[in-house]
Amino acid sequence: MNTNLGHKLRQLRKETGLSQRQVADAVGVTRGYISQVENGITTPSLETLTLISSSLNRPLEYFLSSESMWGTIKLLITNSSDFLEIQDYAKSHVHAREAVRLSLSYGVPDLELEARLILAKCLKTMNRLYDCLDVLEPGLKYVHSSIERDTVIEYFMVVADTMLLMEQFTNSIYYYEKIIALSSGSKRLGQCHARASLYLGSCQYRQGDFSRAKKSYEHTFRNAGLQGNFKLQVQAGLGLSLVLVKMNFINESYSIITKIMHISKNNHNYMATQIYHNLAIILLNKGQKQEAYSLLRKCRKEYATKNMTVEECSVIEEIADYFQESGDYDVAEFHCLEALRILDDHDTVIIRGRIFRKLAVLHGLKGNIVTSEEYLRLSDRMFKLVKSKDELLTNALSVGIKMDHGGLPESVTPISKS
Repeated sequence: MNTNLGHKLRQLRKETGLSQRQVADAVGVTRGYISQVENGITTPSLETLTLISSSLNRPLEYFLSSESMWGTIKLLITNSSDFLEIQDYAKSHVHAREAVRLSLSYGVPDLELEARLILAKCLKTMNRLYDCLDVLEPGLKYVHSSIERDTVIEYFMVVADTMLLMEQFTNSIYYYEKIIALSSGSKRLGQCHARASLYLGSCQYRQGDFSRAKKSYEHTFRNAGLQGNFKLQVQAGLGLSLVLVKMNFINESYSIITKIMHISKNNHNYMATQIYHNLAIILLNKGQKQEAYSLLRKCRKEYATKNMTVEECSVIEEIADYFQESGDYDVAEFHCLEALRILDDHDTVIIRGRIFRKLAVLHGLKGNIVTSEEYLRLSDRMFKLVKSKDELLTNALSVGIKMDHGGLPESVTPISKS
């Protein structure tokens, strides 16, 4: 293999009219090293061979035999995964992209799926979500019974998680339900099953399907407890407590918060700020407004310190509620506008829609009907983007303006970037 590679290198170098010194300088090695490669004495590393092929304007596979291709693709995938782990996203991206290209060229579906998966993870981490979906979509045709179940589940999980980040809740639900079906009854896949149930509940909650969200969160809470996974149990408890508030089961919600507060204290105060945030919401609903307001102020400070912008704006929304109910409409409006300012650099449709609705209500209370209607239209636009019927219905009930039901298709599209 070394001799064949060296022969190809020497032949191509002479065809392009380059000296060994010129190739060595382009690659960043010595002239002697290029000579050793050409004579079959040394085999270059994958990274060096990639630089050589680039300097001679040839694809990497020009220098590789078909027998060595499988190992090369596997090495590229491994390297990409290693770079991703140490947060070197640029190198991870380059290696994964090359693995996808080579696996496509040589028609190796299993490796192509593996390469697309690691490339998608890299793009997702870099917050290039549309690019991530572009990479994942072609791989779905290989996700069938001949592919290992673990790989299929992992692939679906990245698809669903990406769509959740993009607030495409209907499509996220479609894939989380597939993951749950595939992992059901498997002890080995129990953690994966519980995680999919948790995020399924999150999607259902954000679409306003509280009954189903409650079941999903309860299922996760119970299973995570049996598995001894305190993190998932706390996260499920947080979701469940909010669903119960939405369903007006305030005492039940308080009971759940008390349970996960105890779990958190036994595990280094895991997600303590989020727990106190939910407790404040419960206290608001119980009429203990001053105590709730005090907690909300503390939570906002914690979120700001941790740079948790979306969570901070959610607290600001609750603070605006407090001032609205106290009759301080101008102060409530000030907080809403502050939340929108903080959200300027964040594509968070749901909370932006809720803030617009709060402004519509405030201006309605102050008698500014035209401004109220404009904010409501902005709110409707946000919620239509994520197909949240419950939020749209709340809009209609909040300010008594007739709701347009347009733009809410029922069908599920497996992957959609709109």
